[in-house]
Amino acid sequence: MTVDCEMHDRMVALYSHLPQLASTALASAVAGQGAHLPGLLSGPGLVDMTRLALSSYDLWRDILATNSEPIERALALTFKNWSTCAKICARVFSKRIRERRQTGGQRSRFRIAINYP
Repeated sequence: MTVDCEMHDRMVALYSHLPQLASTALASAVAGQGAHLPGLLSGPGLVDMTRLALSSYDLWRDILATNSEPIERALALTFKNWSTCAKICARVFSKRIRERRQTGGQRSRFRIAINYP
């Protein structure tokens, strides 16, 4: 497959750089909540999701500096999707809590499926 430089930069921003940044952000958020707790409470998903955060800072500093515009666009798309997801979850959970109160406080399981266009 042959692509021009701009297409390459857009593709690697989405398929390589964005996962790296998401992993680093998650690892940072978890570490800020108490580094001793994740091992006790987390499943294998946290290890899988934060593995990339162990990558070389020097390598990623240079990559982020040289491909910043496509990375910013990829991040903007991700933030938009996270915002949509948060709004949907808030609506669903508040509806379920109201329903629970109306049924006398009986506990029910929450099940959420989110379909993105």
